[in-house]
Amino acid sequence: MARKAYCTLEALEEIFDDPVTHADLYHILRDYHDVVLNLPEEDLELEILQNQYLRTLCKRGVYQLAGETNFYECLPEEFMACTAGGLFILDESPAVCADLSTRYGACVLSLRDPAPSHTLTHHYYRQMAHQDSFTESSPTGSSPTDIPATSARQGWPALLAPMGRLPMNSLLLVDNYLFTNLHEGRKNLLSLLDGLLPPRLDVEFHLLLVTTNPRNVLSPAVLADLFDQIRTHLNRPYPLLLGLLTHGGQDRRFHRRAWVSNYHFGSSDRGFVCFDEQGRVKAHNDIRVQGAFRDARTPYSDVPWRSMVLELQSAAALRLHNEQLGGLMATNLLYGNCNNRLLQLVN
Repeated sequence: MARKAYCTLEALEEIFDDPVTHADLYHILRDYHDVVLNLPEEDLELEILQNQYLRTLCKRGVYQLAGETNFYECLPEEFMACTAGGLFILDESPAVCADLSTRYGACVLSLRDPAPSHTLTHHYYRQMAHQDSFTESSPTGSSPTDIPATSARQGWPALLAPMGRLPMNSLLLVDNYLFTNLHEGRKNLLSLLDGLLPPRLDVEFHLLLVTTNPRNVLSPAVLADLFDQIRTHLNRPYPLLLGLLTHGGQDRRFHRRAWVSNYHFGSSDRGFVCFDEQGRVKAHNDIRVQGAFRDARTPYSDVPWRSMVLELQSAAALRLHNEQLGGLMATNLLYGNCNNRLLQLVN
């Protein structure tokens, strides 16, 4: 299932009229998305005959061009809530689009200010040396003098803070060694999620973990407690739908330590259990966070979306496999809500 980009014909023409100014969006739409325009199908067929841009999109083979009027009759809050990776280019003010993006974890762009599209080509890299520590002061409230009080955030939230909050409403996290040490794994997982999950959403957030089950420590009771701790520690004002899949450790599809969100791909060379009890880096490591379409304008270059697809396909296949086996064996657990909306992108 291809990713879909929803935009008006006018917005599409503006992007294709000036592929230099809108270089990222031009290549992202042309090369990596089904495009859905605000036209009835019969009108779209007529437009294709006279519009060179639409004819170009029709000749791509792999990707489709479609018309849909119901989507554009009103602002599509409910649709944004359920979509996994849709790109929305609306004829609205930047403020309206930014608010929609924040509320639904979707990438909602205004052509009046296309700068937020840079999140799709984003790249964030940090080198972590042994014994490094990361600290960030973050506002926690207001004092009687209206001066914000601060508390030091450490570990993953501090490490990820410079890249800002990414639009997301779903996350797949893969790490075979996440729970080799249950206590360390749990602490680092809580810290990582605190650094990644948005502070606000108007929809439920989907999280799916894929890992191994060393020494069969991940019993239903342990997982129920872990999920309760995630909800309590994060204290987000929206529901969290949590699920976990395990495999036997010999599955070569899950070699990478990676996470996939709606529009970004993250990786950590040594996995996500990076910090010790004192909040210091346990061993040299590199982390990367990339927009799904980084290097989209570079000829003959792959984009991170390709890697995201592989991780999502592997997780979908594992979910089906574990479901067929009953989902109760320690090495084939299917626990919680494993119907992560991200898996829609590869079904």
